[in-house]
Amino acid sequence: MTLKGVEKLKFDIERYKKRLIGVRQKKGNAAEVGGDVWHDNSALEELEHQERILMREIFELNNTLRKAEIVDNKLGDNKVSIGSKVKITFLDDNSSAEFTIAGHGESDPENNIISYDSPLGAALYGKNIGGKCELKTSNNCRSIRVDKIN
Repeated sequence: MTLKGVEKLKFDIERYKKRLIGVRQKKGNAAEVGGDVWHDNSALEELEHQERILMREIFELNNTLRKAEIVDNKLGDNKVSIGSKVKITFLDDNSSAEFTIAGHGESDPENNIISYDSPLGAALYGKNIGGKCELKTSNNCRSIRVDKIN
């Protein structure tokens, strides 16, 4: 995982913790108004459900954070690796694209951030400038050349 990915995880954990505090406050209010027996108070029941979801999400994010290994450009500047910004050319039609290679779970395709374990990321990983690879999809195969690595 990249350092940026770790920071995003920490941000998400804090965001969920704040939401959990809000749910717990609403839960207290719902218990006061409608009683604290869940089968008599649908609002309380719903808030307890939200609380469980948030607690599970916080647990899972903390677990991911605890297991995370921070890697930034482990292979160096000459090879495509996690943290690299890569410019490529699709050789079949000479179209080009730029991608940032991210760690597992950090992809954001709308912003051209792909995970190293995605099909394209895996094809590019470890390639040098000028290196070529093939991206096989279910119905075709595209040849790719690495033009630039930042």
